[in-house]
Amino acid sequence: MKPPIKPQFADTASWQQADMLMQPALIRTIDNVRKQLEQETTTWKGEYREFPIWPADVSEETQAKIVLLQQELNTATPAQVDDIEDALAQMPQPIPGYELVLSHPQQPDPIIVNVWEICYRICFLNPDAVIAGEAPVQVDTSLIEDDTQAVNWTTLDTKTKLIIDAIFEDLNGVNSAPGDQ
Repeated sequence: MKPPIKPQFADTASWQQADMLMQPALIRTIDNVRKQLEQETTTWKGEYREFPIWPADVSEETQAKIVLLQQELNTATPAQVDDIEDALAQMPQPIPGYELVLSHPQQPDPIIVNVWEICYRICFLNPDAVIAGEAPVQVDTSLIEDDTQAVNWTTLDTKTKLIIDAIFEDLNGVNSAPGDQ
């Protein structure tokens, strides 16, 4: 798995716009993937995996300690829970990363798609540069209503559907025999 992507922001306004758009983009992405996988014509199967994205300055030793404490919460007594939660509150916490694992009967290995990268393609005008860590985010402001500064749901839905449809078109091209297209 390649290292997680942490977008750079040129200013607070860009961060605020991205913050407003990312959760709706994530929800629309998951919904559009579900629709693709539920089609009777597809033989793709998909499942999501969550993985932690740790801040760069958190050592593997600290990560392991945090994971162990989180696991201990499952079997801890009520008195121990308070102590463990207090300890965890003092430690850095990862943000969740999500992968879509796609499998196909004709494909020997699953195809793994970083869900945040899909959301970057939806929300940003320069997703490739953001994903490569080469440039700060340029938010696609067409996804924001000019008058209310709220999410433009119609534009978001349309762009998300186009991107997810293109991903599945590419996937179907991987598994089609010459002359099937």
